[in-house]
Amino acid sequence: MVVAVVSGREAEWLVGQLDLGDPPAADGRGLVRVYGLHGLQRTEGGTIELEPAVLEWADPLAEAARLARAEGLVGVEVEDKGFGVTLHWRNAPDVVAAEAQAVACAERIASALRLSSRPGRASIELVAPVGIDKGTIVRRFGDGDQPRRVAFIGDDVSDLLAFAAIDGLTAAGLEGLKIAVGSSEAPPSLLDSADVILADPEAAVRLLTDLADALDESPLA
Repeated sequence: MVVAVVSGREAEWLVGQLDLGDPPAADGRGLVRVYGLHGLQRTEGGTIELEPAVLEWADPLAEAARLARAEGLVGVEVEDKGFGVTLHWRNAPDVVAAEAQAVACAERIASALRLSSRPGRASIELVAPVGIDKGTIVRRFGDGDQPRRVAFIGDDVSDLLAFAAIDGLTAAGLEGLKIAVGSSEAPPSLLDSADVILADPEAAVRLLTDLADALDESPLA
């Protein structure tokens, strides 16, 4: 069994949260792979590797962060992830107004610097246009590892790309399962596309814990 963590967060943070060690390693039951920044980073051979194609976009992304901060948008936080810039408005005093301003700002910057924009929960992210996202990672896993079954758990707008990849793998003959995690911010489109909806993040943790326990008892399950 292979467990892949595909997240918009940086791989270093994910490795620490998962307690995979330094260098990151398998967890003893099966291979754990970590994909940070929506797949731009990955654990490979005990190190964290960066997608080479993104390197040429380092300067435009740094400029994007500078321009976004210079806008001084009320209630909008600008997070520079190194190879992605996210504009958050979750804590804005006027969420509707902040969202409109943040989206407009991101679109202007993306157009000026030839970047791509990607929506998220109460956020929009500026990224390098290198064609890598959660969906491409799921497709690579399905095509490369040739598993019999693929499941994905998600709670964000960007997880729709992974759900679409699951649909494609299912059409090709694999068994696929799309699991959405509910919350007050859960995207309706994600819930509509899911095969299974969990009530909250705690339910997702219980599901994964139960699965790990079942694998301990019967590794070939």
